[in-house]
Amino acid sequence: MTLRTKVGSVLIGFALAPIGALANTILVNGGFETGTTAGWYTSGDGSVSSNESHSGNYSFAANSNGYLEQHFDAVPVQHIAQLSFWGKRDQWLFDSLKFYYADGTTEVNVVLKPSTGNWTFVDLQSFLNSNKALTGVGIYGTSPGPVYLDDFELRLGVEHPVPEPTTAMLMSLGLIALIRRREQKR
Repeated sequence: MTLRTKVGSVLIGFALAPIGALANTILVNGGFETGTTAGWYTSGDGSVSSNESHSGNYSFAANSNGYLEQHFDAVPVQHIAQLSFWGKRDQWLFDSLKFYYADGTTEVNVVLKPSTGNWTFVDLQSFLNSNKALTGVGIYGTSPGPVYLDDFELRLGVEHPVPEPTTAMLMSLGLIALIRRREQKR
């Protein structure tokens, strides 16, 4: 197998990868599709459940005093394109949000997010301090339960150096063209 064939095969595989595999997301196991809380810190009465899900097969079901939190490498807030999740509960989705920042500060926001008993989209960006770098997010105040939480997403915007799928594909095609041109000169 020539170098051209090897590189071409790798690039074609990369170009055909599912868009989700190329997404620029930070949170681990945001949809709980591992069937576990891997990547999350939990306390209180909460666990992964297959009773309800916004997408996929699982969600996090919090009862009574359930708490859910995830920490990650610092991300400047101005680079965040989306910080959100979906929740389902008959009354309030949750009571409070907790944000952890790289400067060691923690901000708690009391939010009584109403719910209709259907899956509700929750956008968290308006609560963030735009002059800081985020290192973690937590949600608590889920009594009485259950409240179902699913599809957490912290996605970076175009300012982050990881290219979105279109740019990655164009870069791959450019690399293939360079390899072909180089082989033609031999």
